[in-house]
Amino acid sequence: SSTSGKASSSSSLPKISSTLGMDSASLQLGWGSTGSSGSSGSISVPRYFYKVILKVNSAENPTSASAIGFWFCNKSYSGSYESFAVSVDEIESKLGMDFFPNLTNSLENAAEKNSSWNTFKSF
Repeated sequence: SSTSGKASSSSSLPKISSTLGMDSASLQLGWGSTGSSGSSGSISVPRYFYKVILKVNSAENPTSASAIGFWFCNKSYSGSYESFAVSVDEIESKLGMDFFPNLTNSLENAAEKNSSWNTFKSF
């Protein structure tokens, strides 16, 4: 990600797939603890991780889109990931980023407000 808050500087959507996903540790919300990296010292461990996924009906000229986000504290989990689904809008708000700036505003707004895994899955 760049300092401008944009997650992508590409001028068009990826042409290799109609599904795009991004994930990373949340640097902006602080680091949790440090862990050992062997003889070279310690490493910082992020407190949170996220993943955002976008589906479009056409990679060349999308007319509809659906997105979903996942937000995780950095800990062990069991069970379904579906209960951690949040809207991409929520993750963007936490991070101060815009993940899909190359979509038209109407497509981006509609896609990024979804927080239902079932809605995303059935797109």
